[in-house]
Amino acid sequence: AKTTPHTGKLLVKVCGMTREEDVRLCAELGADLLGFIFHPGSPRNTTPEFPARMKTPGVRKVGLFVNQNPMEALGIMAAGRLDLAQLHGGQTESYCAALASRIGAERIIKVFWPEKAASLEEFQAELDRYAPYCALMLADAAGRPLASWQALRDAVTGTGTEAEAALADAAASADALSLELDE
Repeated sequence: AKTTPHTGKLLVKVCGMTREEDVRLCAELGADLLGFIFHPGSPRNTTPEFPARMKTPGVRKVGLFVNQNPMEALGIMAAGRLDLAQLHGGQTESYCAALASRIGAERIIKVFWPEKAASLEEFQAELDRYAPYCALMLADAAGRPLASWQALRDAVTGTGTEAEAALADAAASADALSLELDE
């Protein structure tokens, strides 16, 4: 996968925005990206009108999509005045290609679940397949710590798995951090 050189600045995304005061606070505290969830199954589901009325100078707004088709996602992005689309479902390469052809790969964040891959090589191959259509990629821990302190300690001491060691290396030079608000 193409990688962006480490800039020394951590990119911070806070997801699950449903209250104006949270949007204001996150923007004041320096968040780079604010996430708005468009999935009825989520307790943090919102409507496009909410992000559209939020004024966030210098902070980009991200729409999180799970089951929408590309045209629905594009409609929500326009109505919500969203800067980026985060694809958090089982979107295929052809889905991503269709969306990228309309808004550009630089506006797409694709979510991946590392634990679904049988090996680090398989996970990298999946990232590589999506790279032409999704400039930004996010590894989701699916509610579990992706690299717990114990896993990081094991990676450093050599008792961890190859994947844990790679995650420890990635965490040490991360360009981005994504947080999700709990209710």
